Amino acid sequence: MIRTTIILIVAMMVGCSPQVTYVSQVNPDYYRIDKRQDTDDEEITALIQPYKTELDQSMNRIIGTVEKDMSKNKPNSPLNNWVADVLLDEANARVGNVDFAVQNYGGIRVPNLAQGEITIGKIYELMPFDNLITVLTADGKIVQMLLDRIADYGGWPISRNTSFTIRDGKAVDIIINGKPFDPQSTYTFALPDYVANGGDNSFFLSGAKRNDLKLLIRDAMIHHVETHENKIKYIDEKRILVQ
Repeated sequence: MIRTTIILIVAMMVGCSPQVTYVSQVNPDYYRIDKRQDTDDEEITALIQPYKTELDQSMNRIIGTVEKDMSKNKPNSPLNNWVADVLLDEANARVGNVDFAVQNYGGIRVPNLAQGEITIGKIYELMPFDNLITVLTADGKIVQMLLDRIADYGGWPISRNTSFTIRDGKAVDIIINGKPFDPQSTYTFALPDYVANGGDNSFFLSGAKRNDLKLLIRDAMIHHVETHENKIKYIDEKRILVQ
């Protein structure tokens, strides 16, 4: 009787338990999706062709010339100088009274610009990301931290009339806008929004007064070339010294 009761209870428990489904066998099929198809889809090709043609025409449009081969380098280079000067000029044209400008080194995405014609497409290669120009106003303490960050990296592009010496990974003998740096003063400077947002270890900029120009850096570059004799000038100034 007891055995019968136990069997009955076990049967009831099994019957009341939720059903569990187990995978007992898998028969996989493999499909390669990384292989390029042998022939183009004529319908798709016809659809995108007008847009591709228009894009190619835009990217291949010549907007000026590069005076001389310019390379990206640390702590200084003519390409560094030109990029930083563009930020300074374009920011000053819109808000005025900008003391200096900086561009993070990694933001320049080509190793050099070759002497000769420059196209819009090449500017896109130089600055492919949608980085905007931002103008910050901050006290001398924050500016010193920014320049120390640049010194610790070994140099970023900085604008004309601004210079410093790297000593023990810090920025010293600082000149800003042609004047000796004053830690008690307030400065206004232009830089990519990526840096203003704390990128490239620039988190200390979060408290600065901010003015977003809503101007893409590459658009600023294109405008600068077209409004400055259609030339990218070779400026071989040593703005950052290493001691």
